[in-house]
Amino acid sequence: DKRVRIALNVSSPLDWDRMVLKSSGASLTIPELELEVQQGSMGSSLTTVEGLFDKILEELNKTALFTGGDSAEKNVFAKKLHNFIEKMQETLSNKLKVSLIIDDPSGLSRVEPIGDISADSCLVTEFCDDNESEVNETSETR
Repeated sequence: DKRVRIALNVSSPLDWDRMVLKSSGASLTIPELELEVQQGSMGSSLTTVEGLFDKILEELNKTALFTGGDSAEKNVFAKKLHNFIEKMQETLSNKLKVSLIIDDPSGLSRVEPIGDISADSCLVTEFCDDNESEVNETSETR
């Protein structure tokens, strides 16, 4: 099996509507938000980019429920979490530009290209052997 690394520059409304298949073993990173979702922590998803954001926000909001109470105002983690949730919601609501990076050791994850695969400058899909540090095939889709 080949590991797949997918980088998508989400820069238009069409990008937010792209279909994404994220396997349970894939990690997900959004550098602009300093967000890293570790392998196995979100399960598998077949949804749009917007749907992925919704799913992440849903999980963060569940966690935020447990940061309330009498000590919430003094809780640094609670403040940071609530600020982060607001930043994610703003990004989603305003369809701001972000990068979505999926790293999948199983090679199963995919992001739907828009139109002709070779003309889709916002999407890069790379396959490499798990034991190789260098990517040996660039911009290939299966």
